[in-house]
Amino acid sequence: KFPESSICAITSPSDKDISLVVGVTKDLIKKGIKAGDLAGLLSRSLGGGGGGAPHLAFGGGRDISRLNDAFEELENWIKQKTR
Repeated sequence: KFPESSICAITSPSDKDISLVVGVTKDLIKKGIKAGDLAGLLSRSLGGGGGGAPHLAFGGGRDISRLNDAFEELENWIKQKTR
């Protein structure tokens, strides 16, 4: 539905941890925004780890309480990259 200028980050929290997947469109990859970097950033914010390919990456963490903060950090990172 969104073939350009799109980032999709999906999280799936459970009782003990949180999993996530991030996808990035090709035009943003050319601008230096890569799914592996985003998954890593989110996962580290959540007390875990992650990474993957420029277009699709996975990760997770254990600190679910930091989810909103993690997405704020992600938003700031993206804004810096797109200036």
